[in-house]
Amino acid sequence: MKKNIGYLPLMGQAKETIIRILKFYMEPRSKIEFNIFFDQYFSKKSENTKRLTQNTLVNYGLIEEIEDFVFVTSNLGRKWLQSESDLELILILNDHIEYIGEFIYELSEHGSLTGDEL
Repeated sequence: MKKNIGYLPLMGQAKETIIRILKFYMEPRSKIEFNIFFDQYFSKKSENTKRLTQNTLVNYGLIEEIEDFVFVTSNLGRKWLQSESDLELILILNDHIEYIGEFIYELSEHGSLTGDEL
């Protein structure tokens, strides 16, 4: 289980970003293909940023590396894409990242909180 939420481009639109990337990876895709896709949809970023995005989705269990630098949407990712449910995505994140459930609980009890308050 990871301690941080990781990195996604357009974090303010995380769900849409995840959907777009998972759909891209419905077929096995190479690093070169991902770089072209990423630059098209998320503007040019560093190689490190692209790698962090892939690592984040691997850590969530939504994509998997099937050979060196080749990724595909995992069975979990494919299942989630069938519903694209906010609740199911939160449950997936809760299974892979520490404290997500606790953060959701605190927000539901107290409304909007700053990072320090959480």
